[in-house]
Amino acid sequence: MAGATEAPTLEAPLRWLVPHPAQPAPAGFSVRAAAVWTGPGSLQVRFDVRGPAGALHWPAPAREPVRRDGLWQHTCCELFVQAGGGRYLELNLAPEGHWAGYSFNAYRSRAAQELAWQAPQVEAKATAGKDGVGHWLLQATLELPVPVAPQATIGLCAVLETGRDATPSYWALAHPRAQPDFHDAAGHLPTKDLGMST
Repeated sequence: MAGATEAPTLEAPLRWLVPHPAQPAPAGFSVRAAAVWTGPGSLQVRFDVRGPAGALHWPAPAREPVRRDGLWQHTCCELFVQAGGGRYLELNLAPEGHWAGYSFNAYRSRAAQELAWQAPQVEAKATAGKDGVGHWLLQATLELPVPVAPQATIGLCAVLETGRDATPSYWALAHPRAQPDFHDAAGHLPTKDLGMST
């Protein structure tokens, strides 16, 4: 697949993500996600989206994926990892293979000096069945830029743009606030609750 490096198949339990109630959830859509440790500071993540074929804005893979800000403004899969002491990491993954990594010292407080991220390996696919159901898959292998305890809490989230007007919906393991906020650690889960191996 152009613009993407095929990642090994991830064997981990998929957890259901739920749409935020303040935003319109697209009819017929479901989102599941999983993460698994593959080594010290190494992760694989998988996002599995199903819904009416052709309804999701899912760009084709880019020839040369790059690090790019603002990915969350469109269809995007996101990962949050608590690094301890209030610090945490955010990784955005787009269907094109573009990505962005950020580090925070506290809630929504960006670190003054960004860490040295390695570009993740991203594989994205889109298929449609004869029953009219679309299946979109994004899987990535990544190296975190700082050591993280295997017991860290993880947030698995997604933004989906659907319909002619590209209406966004916001999906996560849980939504603790009245408005979508993927940064809130109260919406993340310990790795043991996600079934992640250590």
